[in-house]
Amino acid sequence: MMRRVGLSQPQITDDEITEVTSVLRSGWITTGPKCAEFAADLARFVEAPRVELFSSCTDAIELALRSVDVDGGIVLTSAMGFPGTMHAIERAGGRPWLCDVDPATGLIDVDLLERMMNGNDVRAVIPVHLNGMPADMTAIDALCAGRDVAIVEDAAHALPASVDGRTIGDPSGPIGVRRLTAFSFQATKTLTTAEGGALTGPDDLLDEAVRWRLHGMSRDVWTRHASGGPTWRYDIIRPGLKSNMSDVHAAIGVAQLRRAWAAQSRRCWISGRYDVALGQLDGVDLLPRLPGRAWSRYVYPLFVDPARRNQYLEQLAAAGVGSSVYFIPLHEFSHFRDFYGDAIPGATEYSARHLAIPCHAAMSNDDVDYVVDQVTAVLTS
Repeated sequence: MMRRVGLSQPQITDDEITEVTSVLRSGWITTGPKCAEFAADLARFVEAPRVELFSSCTDAIELALRSVDVDGGIVLTSAMGFPGTMHAIERAGGRPWLCDVDPATGLIDVDLLERMMNGNDVRAVIPVHLNGMPADMTAIDALCAGRDVAIVEDAAHALPASVDGRTIGDPSGPIGVRRLTAFSFQATKTLTTAEGGALTGPDDLLDEAVRWRLHGMSRDVWTRHASGGPTWRYDIIRPGLKSNMSDVHAAIGVAQLRRAWAAQSRRCWISGRYDVALGQLDGVDLLPRLPGRAWSRYVYPLFVDPARRNQYLEQLAAAGVGSSVYFIPLHEFSHFRDFYGDAIPGATEYSARHLAIPCHAAMSNDDVDYVVDQVTAVLTS
């Protein structure tokens, strides 16, 4: 039987099963004590004073934007990213503008970003840490400091990652910078809760995001239950959404966090094996390693001849190796193209050459060897 190695696979062990079972037996399965435990553990992991949990990264980004009040203003984001970020901008009342990217990395072009900020009503910037490689946050911080432009980092891929010694998720920065960071725990991510997201940032902005999270309630059910007072009394202070995480999901995250550094170490080993085995192939480029930036290795991208890229994807699938493209440039989607034009050459070039191969902690050494052998055979055929 042919070996099959999926592009991504959650690493679920008895530890996750035990944590979830304990929640199911506890009688409290929605937002409650396990969410509080996961949030506290995650705050320590990303070196943030506080973490708030949400049902998805998309909701976390939307509520971050609502907390800084982008209504009617421009929100600049990367042309390479997931459509959920654009939807979050639209739902929060912002006007999305796409900024092109460096075609070698897929990361937002900071020089272009500065030109787009000048003279325009820009309320926020959303840099995307594509493939788990952080954007140049030191430069973006400098651009936003003193301009009253908020930063909402799309860190869906970037757990764990850092820039110039600052962990992605740590809200500290230059005076005048308002920064929030949104994480994803969807099933393919480096740490999963099946579905879910989180947000870090200053207390005043997190407080505002939390007010929107659960129907605009002044107190959620667990807070009312744990207070010892009347559990039925609350107020509605916002229009509100339904964006809370459950304790069932948080239980998976608690177990995943215990192995997070081990999983990162495993991804580093796998990517090192790929660097050596695939980096010397003719016609193949690797993701540049950028000074001062620690990469989560959420995705291991190769950059190949665009004329043959789709053929390579088909050949790898036939060989049992999962592969994909992260992502289709946002301006190529019908909805976004109608609003935002199509003159974004860097993202077009990046996406046309991109091919992602498996790099996840559930892979065995034999899996890694198989991927190396099959990728080498396909790319040199």
